[in-house]
Amino acid sequence: MLVKSANYPANIICDLKEYLCDYQVVSISIGPDNGYYILAVNNIPPRINGRFPQIQTSTIHNYKVIIVQWENVYTVNIDNQKWNYHLVQPIGNDRVILACARARYYGRNKYDLNGKIFDLNGTFIKEFLLGDGIEDLKVTENDVIWTSYFDEGVIGNYGWDDPIGSCGLRAWNQDGETVYTYNNSDSNFICDCYALNVVSDNEVWFYYYTDFLLGKIKGEKIHYYNPKLSGADGFSIYDRYVLFRGGYDNRDEYRLLEFVKGDNLKETRIITFTDENDKVIIADKFDCRGSRLILMVDSKLYSIDLIDIIWKD
Repeated sequence: MLVKSANYPANIICDLKEYLCDYQVVSISIGPDNGYYILAVNNIPPRINGRFPQIQTSTIHNYKVIIVQWENVYTVNIDNQKWNYHLVQPIGNDRVILACARARYYGRNKYDLNGKIFDLNGTFIKEFLLGDGIEDLKVTENDVIWTSYFDEGVIGNYGWDDPIGSCGLRAWNQDGETVYTYNNSDSNFICDCYALNVVSDNEVWFYYYTDFLLGKIKGEKIHYYNPKLSGADGFSIYDRYVLFRGGYDNRDEYRLLEFVKGDNLKETRIITFTDENDKVIIADKFDCRGSRLILMVDSKLYSIDLIDIIWKD
């Protein structure tokens, strides 16, 4: 059966050029408060041997967290940092959590504390271990921190023989105490969690290598679905629809799938998104939460809601 292709206009949220100035965007994310959080740094630290990200740097870096809520834009300055941050989310009352994707184990219970909480004045509050090899981080409305891990975090590197991320997916409270650990069994083994979507405190979805199944955690139950799609790195979800971001072949094509006949998924659309000038969006950064997807091109931030796509169809 031929799958139809379609273009959809994305909604421009804002242009953050005046807020970024000479800072470079590290990552973007959607918070549980429906706000958008942009992590930027004055100079992205170079990789070790061009491959491995540094955990701490020899030089000082200044970070900005740009918060976009409705029509308001706020900036949190976190200066004089040697940590190499990759991810940001809001947490608690007027705080943000920044995370380094990497954390080294030095032996004798010594390791990098790679989760850092700051207030909105940029003042450091506390730190704790979130494990090495973090692929994504999402915080829920009740301040549960979900972390997913890529293959090095699952299998072990940077000194870890028994890595924190061996479970593939973990949840923490605000004090860095584990509140959930995925049972990474042979039958549904997460070698690399490619994508994570934390819909709410009661519903979390994930998509993983090597089986490329879509998992749904709801309560104490986990259900698995086969989208028959390899290499996607993000997805939004609503009702009986899932919108996957690309695959190995084309990151900027989006595939709309529908749940049919119980646990089966059927592809119904191949979608590309266009900007205000009707040009196809080639995203620099992206993030997904629930039905929403945000894309960044240069300094412009765009949003798409899967609900709108379904209603247009």
